[in-house]
Amino acid sequence: MMQRIKEFFKRPSTIAFLAFTALYAACMAFIFWGTWSLDKAPIEPDNPIVYPIDEVARWFRGVVGGGDFVPSDLMHVIGGMYFWQELQYALAGYLAALGVVFYLRGRRVSHLGAYAGGAAYGLMGYTFTLFSAGHLGWFVWMMYGPFAFGLVDRCVRKGKWRNWALLGTVLAWAAARQSDMWLLFTVLTFFYGLWTIVRENLVHRWNRAKILRLLAGVGVTVICMIAVGLPQFSRALTADLAGREAQIAATSGRGEGENVDKSDEERWRFCTNWSLPPEDTAEFVCAEIHGGSNDPRVSPANPYKGRLGQQIKVPMEVRRQNPATGMDEVIMVDPFKQTVWKPGDVIQNPYTGEILQPGSVTWIPYRQHSLYFGLLTVLFAFLGIVGWCRLRKERSGVWSDVPFWVVMGVLMYLCALGCFTPFYKLVYALPFGGTLRAPVKFVHLLELCVAVLAGFGFEAARRGFKREGTAPLAVTCILAVLAVANVVNLSYVDRKYCAIEDVSIQKTPNDAADDVVKQGGGKVLVATDRNLQMQIWSQIQQRIQWVLAQLNVPIEQKQSWTTQDFVQKVTPKIPAVLNDARLRPSDRQSVMALFRPMLTLSKDPDCPLLSLDNREQTKKIQKAKAVQESFGVHLVETTTSFDETRFVFLPKWLYEANNVVRWLPDQQKPVGHYSLQKDGIRTSAPDSSTLVLLQIEGVPAPPPKEAPAPNRGRQVQTLFSVLATFGLLGWGAWGAVRRKRK
Repeated sequence: MMQRIKEFFKRPSTIAFLAFTALYAACMAFIFWGTWSLDKAPIEPDNPIVYPIDEVARWFRGVVGGGDFVPSDLMHVIGGMYFWQELQYALAGYLAALGVVFYLRGRRVSHLGAYAGGAAYGLMGYTFTLFSAGHLGWFVWMMYGPFAFGLVDRCVRKGKWRNWALLGTVLAWAAARQSDMWLLFTVLTFFYGLWTIVRENLVHRWNRAKILRLLAGVGVTVICMIAVGLPQFSRALTADLAGREAQIAATSGRGEGENVDKSDEERWRFCTNWSLPPEDTAEFVCAEIHGGSNDPRVSPANPYKGRLGQQIKVPMEVRRQNPATGMDEVIMVDPFKQTVWKPGDVIQNPYTGEILQPGSVTWIPYRQHSLYFGLLTVLFAFLGIVGWCRLRKERSGVWSDVPFWVVMGVLMYLCALGCFTPFYKLVYALPFGGTLRAPVKFVHLLELCVAVLAGFGFEAARRGFKREGTAPLAVTCILAVLAVANVVNLSYVDRKYCAIEDVSIQKTPNDAADDVVKQGGGKVLVATDRNLQMQIWSQIQQRIQWVLAQLNVPIEQKQSWTTQDFVQKVTPKIPAVLNDARLRPSDRQSVMALFRPMLTLSKDPDCPLLSLDNREQTKKIQKAKAVQESFGVHLVETTTSFDETRFVFLPKWLYEANNVVRWLPDQQKPVGHYSLQKDGIRTSAPDSSTLVLLQIEGVPAPPPKEAPAPNRGRQVQTLFSVLATFGLLGWGAWGAVRRKRK
């Protein structure tokens, strides 16, 4: 046994795999440095970073109730989602890289070339930095989809039933979350299958039996894909497609009698938002040439300033009657500020500085990802093309797939340009082409093409552009160093898109939420949110501004005042206000009532300030958001309006200001006093508390919710899918074990 273990670890394949794994783990540790604690998470707006305390039970109920299932969903019960918060992205990138390695090794590329190309793909900018946006559906595809190309190659060459079955399984799993990207990559997989059939037929003339076996294998793939992926395909054809049509209709739909051409134009504009500007092609080799992310938490000092984003059409000049003069005048509406401009005024895009003309189309730049391929990745991809040109007569050898990836890469680039090229009209006219959004998504497919070509490029350099032969050790070492340098360079750029958020408040106990449950439950208006506070506080603040003007204490927009600064500057002047002839005697009592909350609660860290610098404002907003999310984590329903509100959770200063009473629909009573401590929102004595929970007495407790009737059809689909999944996995594992024994 020990001898077998020693031999296993001496194999070149094992050494290459372990070296790659160690390098990739180090890169992931660097990229997500600072977020690995269970109380920290990377900022990802489109994906939750906090989860309800019954999250596992909810997931299980969803699967039992007819939801879809893929193996990666077992994260919910193996470690939990807090454990996998960053690891799910790291695992997806790792598996995507191995998927490319699996394909390249099947094409007889050396370990060095295969792992160099795979590692590049797993860390490429648009592929990996989408974790900053929280597009988890894409990362689910990354876990499974890249293996399809290697399986197609093996299916056509070897014809094993197990490979055909695994191909269908992989395609089904890849469809679990993001149906539009799955569709694009499945079409690419289909074309690669056709290419592989032609390639193999040119080398080995197929007889009738071979063709029949091929058709039978395709049938096995289709059957396995439907059996495993029926729930997700059903959802994609109903909910996902209907949701996209509703989204398009809300943006570009028209009522009865409206202009058809106008609606078609708006639909085209909706579908081609986020097209790749030609000038952004330079970012493939030069990172952040036009800036980083537009999320201020991620790239506060270097936002993206290019044209990748949403298209806005500047309204045409229109005529309206001026009520003052009774005459018609020409006006134009600023699409950014929604204000009326007069003829001769200049309308400017505040993001790009572009001078706008009526009827023109401009761009609101917005992105949350990189487009960096890696300079070395692109150079070695071109080297792969050169290698094919030198060795193109070797049809059945390593280089025979290079033309396919070159042609697909060019087509994918043209598709990614979207509205910047007439070519995309062809894509738009295809079935489902009118439902695809953001042509920049085709860059995902382009990245795969470039990464594969880079793998061939490393192989060409290793061989020295010779058909056969062993590369000198010095050449291999230099190429290995370049491959590592490329991975480190990509990781450095990816790291810039990782911003850290603290989730400790949400995860710790919440006594206020427990008290809501004890009182029978109901909707809670969490008024710690700064916007809600300002709705209630606005009139008080207006009066404060007015009094400050009377005191000759100007407040500048750029001036940052703490509450303590305000008290120190204003308190000495209050007696002067009371004796000032400019204020009516009836105002004196109201002036003191206005300032009393600020004077008595100036030490409350949650009390709003008259002006804040961006850093302080961001901290307070994040803290208020965390308090609100804490209620949802502890299974209490929150709301942002007073409709059907039964509880109000608010800062103590706001409660004592006594201005909140007029906002509440009925009488209210305090249920509890709390303070925000290190171990959560905890019950506190009234004198030392900073937060108050009020119950509105006129709102009754809600009745218990009834569980929805189960959808038996979807439950059968899910059960069949789960059984097929584990059955095919067992078959594949058994085949692998038998092969190793032989």
